[in-house]
Amino acid sequence: MTFRSSVIEMMAMKAPLYSIKVSYVDPKGTTRSKEHDEIMKRCRLGRHTASAYLVALKGLNLT
Repeated sequence: MTFRSSVIEMMAMKAPLYSIKVSYVDPKGTTRSKEHDEIMKRCRLGRHTASAYLVALKGLNLT
């Protein structure tokens, strides 16, 4: 059985081989926010997909 953390670690180790920059983002405050509800409604996304979207925006420094 492979645990998620080991899969994430493996991806982080292999990313530089493909010129992909890896950054870790704290997901705190992405689920229970006004912004989360707005994105769910506007983009018609599920709860988890909207959270992932907000985490990605945080990682790109767009929020």
